[in-house]
Amino acid sequence: MKLKNYFDLRPMSLSFNSAPLLGLFSLVVVSSDAIPASVESLAAARILSTWIYPLLIIVSVVLFHLPLVGLSHTHDIRTTTAWWSLDLATCSFLLIQTVKFATQASRPTGGLQGFPSGHTAYSFALAFLMLESYPRLGPLWFALAVGIGWSRSALSHHYVYQVIAGAVLGLVLGWLVTQLRLGLLFPRCLRLKVNSPSKK
Repeated sequence: MKLKNYFDLRPMSLSFNSAPLLGLFSLVVVSSDAIPASVESLAAARILSTWIYPLLIIVSVVLFHLPLVGLSHTHDIRTTTAWWSLDLATCSFLLIQTVKFATQASRPTGGLQGFPSGHTAYSFALAFLMLESYPRLGPLWFALAVGIGWSRSALSHHYVYQVIAGAVLGLVLGWLVTQLRLGLLFPRCLRLKVNSPSKK
């Protein structure tokens, strides 16, 4: 399969409803609190939180910028996913840090600024963008987002409600960034004209 054909930005016939996924995610996280953590599960959680999460961000950014170098099948949205990436990163950071600072919610370990889980929020937001940009990769990104969210609870970095709130926030941010033609901040604040993705 040619690279251009695999990284096809054209929407698939896919109806996405986040409610069942979020429900499954909630069950996984809640169960992780009820079941005693084993050495193996803690090791997996550390890998997800420490290694998979940054790798997920790096790979996502690269994929979102593929249209700029002509490796995407569709050319009419050459810069759209790049703007989505910038917009999502900026809005996620500003919103999450503002809420953390405003609430000063405690963590299981005793620290503050635990609400919401930033790792979970950004992972779910990236997964939503990936589903819109590369539908074939979307399910994998959501599976990794669920795993990363679970790891934050399993490692006692966040309470369950903080992780679930992060998942909800990430889904909302992902939806807003992809639905608004000029994004939440970028390229809106730069007053640039960017074509929206074509829905054929």
